[in-house]
Formats: sequence, C-alpha cells, structure tokens
Amino acid sequence: MSPRFPLVTEPDPSLAPMFERPLVSRVDNANALRLLANHPQLLLRFSGLAAMFASQTSLPPLDLELVILRTAYRSRCEYEFAQHRDRAAEAGLTEEQLQALCRDDPGEWPEREAALIALADEIVRDAVVSDATWDRLRPTYDDQQLIELLFLPGFYRMVAGMFNTAGVAVDEGLPRWDVAD
Repeated sequence: MSPRFPLVTEPDPSLAPMFERPLVSRVDNANALRLLANHPQLLLRFSGLAAMFASQTSLPPLDLELVILRTAYRSRCEYEFAQHRDRAAEAGLTEEQLQALCRDDPGEWPEREAALIALADEIVRDAVVSDATWDRLRPTYDDQQLIELLFLPGFYRMVAGMFNTAGVAVDEGLPRWDVAD
C-alpha cells in the first residue's frame, strides 16, 4: 500500500526528544514517528503507552515480545513485526519460533507460550479472552501482569490498524517478513 500521509521531516519542536531517541530502545522507528508527527498531541500520548510496554512492563521480555509478534502477525502488520523481531530474538525466541509465529497454526509450544499465543489470537479475532485461555494464564501471572497482557494485543492491534491503513513502510535496515500462511 502506498503511504497515505506525508512523513514529517521537520517535526514540532516539542517532539524533538522523541526524534533524538526511538520510542523503543535500540530500534529506529523513524517512519512511525514521522507519520505520527502529523498529529503532535496524539504522538505524545501514544508514546507514553508505547514506552510503558517498552521499558516499564512487569512482564518477562520473552512473554512481552511473543504476544507483540503474534499480534503483529495476526494483524498483518509487517511494520510492528520488523520492529520487534530483534528484541524477541534477544529475549530468547529462536529463528524457528519466529517463523512459527507467522503461521496460522504455530505448532507445538510449551504451555505458557501456547497460552500467550492463544491470548493474542483471541483478542485480535474476538476482542475477548476465552475462559479456557484465562484459566491457563491465571496461575502464572499476577493481576498487574494479567492487565498488561490484556492491554498488549489490543494496543498493538490498534497500532496495526493505523500503520497498515496509513501505509507505513518498514524502516530501512529492518528485516522484511515472508509469512507462511
């Protein structure tokens, strides 16, 4: 899809700190920032929640990235998948697991990871987590973590809808995906 908005090259001065450091540490997300800079107030509020998930989450990094990547795949958001792929590998996901997340049937996973994949799938598809999946998650996570897990796919699904519709291109140097399904 062609970009539907210009990428801002000279952002509002109030946004300067965001352009000096990426929203997600170690990742250049210039295209997303430059798109959202068309609406400075929205970018400021968006960045607060994005930063919370990036650096202030109570979730283990592997769990966080697994849910983000599965949500990105289910939402067909190549931009977000590319942004989080390296972080997921650093958190412990193997190349084979990354590839499996890009299939409608991701195959066999350990129980915790399988429950997280189900959570992402259900929220993206149905906007609700089933009782069966909730019962699998409840023994592993405290209330704060469960609330984050409920927000996480919703947030990234919202972002996917925006980025996909706006036609945000994957930033230069980040891997493109080749989804299996």
